[in-house]
Amino acid sequence: MDKAELISKLKRIDEDIFFSGVLQEGQRVGVIIVGAGALLLSNLSSKGATKDVDILRAEESVKPFLLRDADFNSQCAAYEACLPYNFEDRIERIDLDTYVLDIYVPSLEDVAVMKLYRWEAPDMADLTAPEFLKKLDWAVLDHLVHSPEEAAASRCALPEQDRELKNLLHNYHAYEEGWRR
Repeated sequence: MDKAELISKLKRIDEDIFFSGVLQEGQRVGVIIVGAGALLLSNLSSKGATKDVDILRAEESVKPFLLRDADFNSQCAAYEACLPYNFEDRIERIDLDTYVLDIYVPSLEDVAVMKLYRWEAPDMADLTAPEFLKKLDWAVLDHLVHSPEEAAASRCALPEQDRELKNLLHNYHAYEEGWRR
């Protein structure tokens, strides 16, 4: 689906929630979208499309509405360990005219950390796209990768024993060498 289709689906879901009465009048709830959907909503997707939408967090009362659409999933709990510890301090609200849903995505730098853990072809394409590199704050990304209070703090294992964290550091070094200007 492209960005217009994703926004259309989010607005339909928002309307369904609003008219269902599951929320109190005036109540708004947040939904955090990660992965390719987050990049798509931020106009930074290298492909301009996504096959699914990863819902990292949503209030329990609205999850059934989101998950009725087969393109939405909440099977991305593993992503949380790949997000810097304080990512919620940097989430960005997507400006959509909605009744009850507030849609959020991680910051560009937090998305970069997530993708650097995996660093496969689609991740490389996203992180090396000129539009992405133009907006990336390398100082913030460097802090998120190297600060003991960020990427390392999200992990369950000790940093010296965490293979995935070591991969992140290795991938970040390669990313920096290849694309930091």
